[in-house]
Amino acid sequence: MEFTAQQIAQFVQGRVEGDENATVNTFAKIEEGKEGAISFLSNPKYTHYVYETKSSIVLIDENVELEHPVSTTLIRVKNAYECVAKLLQMYESMKPKKTGIDPLAFVSPKAKVAEGVYVGAFAYISDGAEVGEGSQIYPHAYIGEGVKIGKNALIYPNVTVYHGCKLGNNVTLHAGCVIGADGFGFAPGPEGYDKIPQIGIVTIEDDVEIGANTCVDRSTMGSTYVRKGVKLDNLVQIAHNTDIGANTVMSSQVGIAGSTKVGEWCMFGGLVGLAGHITIGDKVFLGAQSGVPGSLKSGQQLIGTPPMEQRAYFKSQAIFRRLPDMYKELNDLKKQIEESMKEKAAQAKAHIVSQAAIVNSVTLYRGILPMPADLVKDMAFQLRNGAEDALVIIGSLHEGKPMLTAAASDNMVKAHGMNVGKIIREAAKLIQGGGGGQPHFATAGGKNADGLSAAVDKFVELAAL
Repeated sequence: MEFTAQQIAQFVQGRVEGDENATVNTFAKIEEGKEGAISFLSNPKYTHYVYETKSSIVLIDENVELEHPVSTTLIRVKNAYECVAKLLQMYESMKPKKTGIDPLAFVSPKAKVAEGVYVGAFAYISDGAEVGEGSQIYPHAYIGEGVKIGKNALIYPNVTVYHGCKLGNNVTLHAGCVIGADGFGFAPGPEGYDKIPQIGIVTIEDDVEIGANTCVDRSTMGSTYVRKGVKLDNLVQIAHNTDIGANTVMSSQVGIAGSTKVGEWCMFGGLVGLAGHITIGDKVFLGAQSGVPGSLKSGQQLIGTPPMEQRAYFKSQAIFRRLPDMYKELNDLKKQIEESMKEKAAQAKAHIVSQAAIVNSVTLYRGILPMPADLVKDMAFQLRNGAEDALVIIGSLHEGKPMLTAAASDNMVKAHGMNVGKIIREAAKLIQGGGGGQPHFATAGGKNADGLSAAVDKFVELAAL
């Protein structure tokens, strides 16, 4: 059947540029155009093909500006992609439908098959099944007991619809998909896993299309739902007790775990995975390979695992590629800081040694330093060995946190009974903290940096030198 450019323009509400009487009888991609074919142009990347295409007619968006004249007839429309979809639907609807039951098919006497239904060779329709008028059951399809199929359904070869499941009107199931297999339910026991019977069904509402080798599992109880207008790509897995909201679309290899509720008008890219027992709001767009561990609010566009806003995700990916260089830079900076701190620690130690006092034959090392506690600890251990009778008390302040570090030489502990662990607990009260340790070494932390100097003095007082 042929159509003129004028007829097509009227159907899609477009405007003809060129020969109104140009005719077409088939479709072709613009880069593979031939005489008598209609093509479309919506992606700017393909604009250069319009100047050389052999197609007789090209649907083109209104806003596309051409730099050179074209030999083909153009039909200007608001959205070329949508218009070609309408034309393809019309073209498909004009094809004659198959009808009748092949003699090699099995249709149970207890099944109800309406007029105008096609049942192909080796298809099997079980007891109690119902098939609505205009539906087509292709060869090797299996329709289980009690299955109800609405009007104008299209069941392609090797589709399996398990017992009790319900399909609405205008449902399309592509080759190899399985509707109503048992949900993955097992209870761990002492000797293995006990199967939990799956006694529910699958309910597929009107205008749903499900791709090849996609599986929709039956519920444990009640029903798994695929709501009106849902489109599922090939190789999608819908687990038991899920509820897929109306007009939601999913690309290949999406996996939805059990008891998850997905809202309306959602769009999931390939390999998206959803955890079980969560709720996804309406109009949630998930980029390819997103992993979703928890519920999501409506109206979000996310990507990644866990999913985040697209802008943040792509920024993080850019940073991720730079991580090896950033890691090296970080280590270099860390080494520089460590060397600098060691140098400052050495200077601070030298200053404390120069300010050391001899009190009753005891060498007293004391001071207040703006340094990390670990450097102060190392310093205290070194200083305790600076004299036979040595006592160390250092107050330190780092990142706003006051710290007391005390140490005593072995002779101070053995000969004089010094116990810095006991003393430091009392001194730490002045920095609103606490601590303790061994007789020869102790630390204490607190909250009051203003009391650090007084705490050092208190320690010396309690040491009773």
